[in-house]
Amino acid sequence: VVAQDIGEIKERTAQLEFLNRELSSLSYSMAHSLRTPLRALDGFSYILMEEYNQSLDETGRDYLKHIRDASHQMWRVTEDLVELLSITNQKLVRETVNISEIAGDIMHSVGMAHPERDVEFICTPGLMVKADAEMMQVLMGHLLENAWKFTSGRHPARIELGRLEQTGMDVFFIRDNGIGFDMAFYDKLFGVFQSLHEPGRFDGTGMGLATAQRVLQRHGGHIWAEGAVDQGATFYFTLG
Repeated sequence: VVAQDIGEIKERTAQLEFLNRELSSLSYSMAHSLRTPLRALDGFSYILMEEYNQSLDETGRDYLKHIRDASHQMWRVTEDLVELLSITNQKLVRETVNISEIAGDIMHSVGMAHPERDVEFICTPGLMVKADAEMMQVLMGHLLENAWKFTSGRHPARIELGRLEQTGMDVFFIRDNGIGFDMAFYDKLFGVFQSLHEPGRFDGTGMGLATAQRVLQRHGGHIWAEGAVDQGATFYFTLG
């Protein structure tokens, strides 16, 4: 009886894994297929704006702006979905990676793009991990850009990357003094298309933290967070 039960469990597990692969493949194909019509929508709406703008009244121009804004947002959603599914499916290659250097490069880039921001970045040097370099770039990008976004109203803003030890394990963290979040809604934090802040207040598609979590799951790691409204947030993560 035990052998039969084990056999049934293995069969159900295999079926579930197959269905997950099929669903992932279907989602990836759908996301790729959306790119062509979205390019067409953006292209033709741009032509309307440039060549027929004077033929439209103020209401028509406003409608056209909404069309373009919506197509751009849909494009971002599609690209983020493709990234999430790519992380799920791509081969993981571990090597020694300096996440301090990755973080420094990311913060330099966003700082150059937004010279008006007053941001203090504190980074513990030489944070080395055994991980997939490309996936670490994705992980640090989402976590740091998240901190950058939610500290936009702080003068100065403060973002910190560091490491601590818990039960003999390295725990890395990214801490900011931004708007934080309500821990009562924590269950939504790492969900796809989820946001804990009112729509339209911040740019984004609601997939950054879900993608960060998937990167760490692929490495056998874990991510969690602590925060409070108007008191900043700290994201902790481990790598298996």
